[in-house]
Amino acid sequence: QMTLDAQNVNEEKPSEEVLNLLEQRKDARAKKDFAESDRLRDLIGTLGWIVKDTKEGQQLKKPDHRL
Repeated sequence: QMTLDAQNVNEEKPSEEVLNLLEQRKDARAKKDFAESDRLRDLIGTLGWIVKDTKEGQQLKKPDHRL
């Protein structure tokens, strides 16, 4: 179980691993391999990031932890 340090939330940057997965996901989507795209999106999710697909491409963001 991972806990978030509240003061690090605003300045957290995606790791190299997350960025690599995001690039692989972009390639999978370009090949219309949506099963792989979904798998990679879910994997990125387990690393604490949300991927949104927009007209401009993928956006990476942290979940909103406000209660």
